[in-house]
Amino acid sequence: DVICDAEGLGLNHDVNHTGNNRLKVLLNLQTKRYKKSNPDAKHTIAEDVVCSIIDDASSQFLRLDELSGRYNPMSRESALACIKNCLDATTEGEKRHFRS
Repeated sequence: DVICDAEGLGLNHDVNHTGNNRLKVLLNLQTKRYKKSNPDAKHTIAEDVVCSIIDDASSQFLRLDELSGRYNPMSRESALACIKNCLDATTEGEKRHFRS
């Protein structure tokens, strides 16, 4: 599983979680291709990453509900927005989401 931040807009960088670490590797492999792509291709790359996690790895994207302290599953659309935000941040030089 992938643990996202409370807003669901990036990876939770306070968590050293196997799913997050694997996703960081996957995102880093896509960074150059994503940076060179047009908006439609960027969307496809982000969709491929989400499909890889949800469909191929049978995992899910989770967001912490700060009130209950429980992790709740995110929708595929929310996961896609999170991945796009992470890839955009990386291609703009903001590596904060991908530090180990």
